[in-house]
Amino acid sequence: MCTGSCAKCLGGTLIPLTVFGILANILLFFPGGKVIDNNEHLSEEVWFFGGILGNGFLMIFPVLVFLGLKNNDCCGCCGNERCGKRFAMFTSTIFAVIGFLGAGYSFVISAISINKGSKCLMDNSTWGYPFHDGDYLNDKALWSKCREPENVVSWNLTLFSILLIIAVFQMLLCTIQVVNGLLGTLCGDCRCCGCCRMLLPANLFLDLKYNDCCGCCGNERCGKRFAMFSSIIFAGIGFLGAGYSFVISLISVRHGPKCLMENNEWGYPFHDGDYLNDKALWSKCREPENVVSWNLTLFSILLIIAVFQMLLCTIQVVNGLLGTLCGDCCGVYGGKE
Repeated sequence: MCTGSCAKCLGGTLIPLTVFGILANILLFFPGGKVIDNNEHLSEEVWFFGGILGNGFLMIFPVLVFLGLKNNDCCGCCGNERCGKRFAMFTSTIFAVIGFLGAGYSFVISAISINKGSKCLMDNSTWGYPFHDGDYLNDKALWSKCREPENVVSWNLTLFSILLIIAVFQMLLCTIQVVNGLLGTLCGDCRCCGCCRMLLPANLFLDLKYNDCCGCCGNERCGKRFAMFSSIIFAGIGFLGAGYSFVISLISVRHGPKCLMENNEWGYPFHDGDYLNDKALWSKCREPENVVSWNLTLFSILLIIAVFQMLLCTIQVVNGLLGTLCGDCCGVYGGKE
């Protein structure tokens, strides 16, 4: 099945699930099928709108995107008329993640509510939650602890269970579209294989020019796109590594070195980087000799290196996206794949 047709099928399947999720959430406002006098007597989780917001509103955007992918070729670029199709497929993965998060939100809210039980009028004539850690799920006799609203326990349990099941299916479908969208991004609107050896960031970037590890979908450059897409992931890893070094170095520069202070104790004599503007304060460190200038110089070097590494990795993310969407010959040159 073509990736665009697959996305359309997934979008069509999500429509009834979205509608059922919204309806189930609305019914939760009428426990036992009746209008309640005081809204404060409703379970707290009802007001989190798991079905309306998670299963519904946040799922509408992915549905619309998935349904339109089959005929969506928004632009031609890089000398390749299918560049717009690949961009649309890549965008669909982002919306699929949004849908997954929405369904995940509903799943969490529903699971919490099922475990917590319903809010109701208890035997002591107060409104609250009579159940603990889902004990009522295994002992139906405990349901009698809820006096009002009538049948509220079975009502809430049924509807939240429906929302839970809907959320699971929606997360599954969104996950499928993430994979389908990535295949469509790499290989266009056709069946595709994806294969590429995974390397460390530096080696991967150096090897990209010659890396066309597989040909698929009738397109010998599919492997090239997969390699370029992999480089984005590793560029992100490299950015995080450089960012870690940046933060540690920045903290150390501001904190100052640990040394033997004037009171013959080891510690940190500086505060909030005050020694950076007043070299006279460096005398607070008696040992090791020249530790302040030594640490300051080396951590400053690490700081500068980290900045350059983050910049280069950011450039590679942009370059990798262009290579993934338009092949290894895009931009102002207008080359073809």
